[in-house]
Amino acid sequence: MRDFLAALAERLKHNPTSYENYLRIYVPDGQPLKCEPKEALRVNVLFQHIQNMLSGESAVIAETGDSWFNCQKLKLPQG
Repeated sequence: MRDFLAALAERLKHNPTSYENYLRIYVPDGQPLKCEPKEALRVNVLFQHIQNMLSGESAVIAETGDSWFNCQKLKLPQG
């Protein structure tokens, strides 16, 4: 197995694109990013606004796909 992995490593090209995209969109729990005025709206900034709108009287319904994963990070208030 060691020989196989060593040979495979020689044939692979390093491609950090997925990891760079992950770092660009990742938002740690409870630390939404800030947005400058006139800056393009990003998904993580949009969810910061959604987070601020939630109350104990709110319900969150998420579609499948990206919004479902982003809604998993929302912190729901009591109630």
